[in-house]
Amino acid sequence: GLITVGLNGKSKIKSVLFSGLLFSIFHMNPLQTVYQFIAGCVFALIVLSGGNYLITFLCHLINNLLIVIFY
Repeated sequence: GLITVGLNGKSKIKSVLFSGLLFSIFHMNPLQTVYQFIAGCVFALIVLSGGNYLITFLCHLINNLLIVIFY
């Protein structure tokens, strides 16, 4: 979120894509790279549209819970 907001002055698209890239790299799971990239982009869009980190945190938490439950 901090990176997304910090880069937002450059270009919203670049900020979202770079955040998604960092999100997928940080999770270091090659089998889920595409999914993690998309999730990272969605989380970045949530931060940029609402500016609320709590909503992004809750979305990430729900995402992880669903993955654990359905795994």
